[in-house]
Amino acid sequence: MQLINSDFSFSLFKNLYQKIPQEECDINQLIEIIKYGYLKNEITQLRNTKDKSERNKLKTSKLPCVTLSGIFKERNAKGIIEHTGLLQIDIDDITNYDEVFNQVKQDEYTYVAFKSPSGNGIKVIVKINKSEETHLEQFYAFEKYYKEEYNITIDKACKDISRCMLLSYDENLFCNPFSEVYPELHLPEVKEVAIKEYKVHGPIHVTGNKEVDVVEAIAKEVENNSLDITSTYEEWLRVGFSLSSVLGEYGREYYHRLSKYNTNYTYQETDKKFNVLYSRNNGAIGLGTLIYIAKQHGIQIKYTTKQQPTKAKKITQLTDAQLEYILKEERLQWSREHNAPAYRMFNDKSLADLIAKRPKTKNELENVFGIGSKKVEDIGELILNLINDPKEIDSVPKTQSYTLPKPKEEDVKLIKALKEWRFDLSIKKGIKPFWILRNSSLQDIVAMKPSEPNQLLSIKGISTKTVENYGEEIMKIISEFNL
Repeated sequence: MQLINSDFSFSLFKNLYQKIPQEECDINQLIEIIKYGYLKNEITQLRNTKDKSERNKLKTSKLPCVTLSGIFKERNAKGIIEHTGLLQIDIDDITNYDEVFNQVKQDEYTYVAFKSPSGNGIKVIVKINKSEETHLEQFYAFEKYYKEEYNITIDKACKDISRCMLLSYDENLFCNPFSEVYPELHLPEVKEVAIKEYKVHGPIHVTGNKEVDVVEAIAKEVENNSLDITSTYEEWLRVGFSLSSVLGEYGREYYHRLSKYNTNYTYQETDKKFNVLYSRNNGAIGLGTLIYIAKQHGIQIKYTTKQQPTKAKKITQLTDAQLEYILKEERLQWSREHNAPAYRMFNDKSLADLIAKRPKTKNELENVFGIGSKKVEDIGELILNLINDPKEIDSVPKTQSYTLPKPKEEDVKLIKALKEWRFDLSIKKGIKPFWILRNSSLQDIVAMKPSEPNQLLSIKGISTKTVENYGEEIMKIISEFNL
């Protein structure tokens, strides 16, 4: 078997009943098990079984499984030790299997794809950002991407970071070790659901007509009743986006006030999260989302003054987020009109280059990645108008989306050096690399570029003992890159 990048390791479980992992497994081992029939007898039995309840018993008790997105000490979201940088995608109940499998194989983000244990679905493995914090938004983005590009619906349960992937048998397993890392993040619009059974605290009468008056009223009600309106991670994200959209940097104080009643609240983590959300906020999640979340937790707002809706603005310069939104909407419309995948108009690399370069002429447009003379001739005028002649539009995108920037070359070299140091040290000590430092901590070190060991203490996962043991070595590696 030809080996591929085995940097990806995850927890292996004997079956779905097991909650504590049996051992670790890497991507090469997973491919070998599936492609070369280690489970051929079990999978053949499963696929030949007609009774649904019997099939479920076989899947639950007979098949090993992996938590593809992480190494876990226990199989639940709180048990994660290290994110792998992989996302599981399940496509179920396919009637046109060959057609869908060919589409999946041709996609630039498909790392591994194979037939599901039942035989009527496809399991896809995609490379994503190695972070627990972006996992949910990356799932939502990929769900949207598959729907828009291929009209394929994926299983929503895959958003669970601790979801297990059942191993299978497929001699035609596909692997592209050079697949791209999926860079998109997305939060869908909030859908109305039945209000939970919370005690109603209110209604709260807001006398002012400023957004900060509403936020302050909600914050006071939260504090007076010790309410946790950030009980799920997704709610926490939406509250942060809402506050940074409405109040900008001033929203930081309110983020702490609205988060502090969650049992997992820490000042450091909440402050860090606000920095992240503020930096990639495109303005789509506004005050209405905060009001809706408050309502779901029993806080109802009543206005004593009439609110005036914000009118569409004439904009003369698009922000990066606005331009990305407009170009993606145009690309989606083009794909529907031409009955072709959206990337045929221009792919994500071209999109990023268009936003970075903002060409003003057709000659400049030809210098954009993936835009040749034929595309300039066919759609050049349209693209240039979208970039340089914004109309009277609602300047706020409909949904919160963001493209993770590619790391700088020097950052890539630094994190590689840190990983090599960590690996060598793990061999000497006979321990797992992530016991020394987690990938997320390495990423934070590269982003922060500390100038002295004590600054490392502000990074999640780094203790005083870690600094005492490894602080000077880390500083030496950083200094070698003249950062």
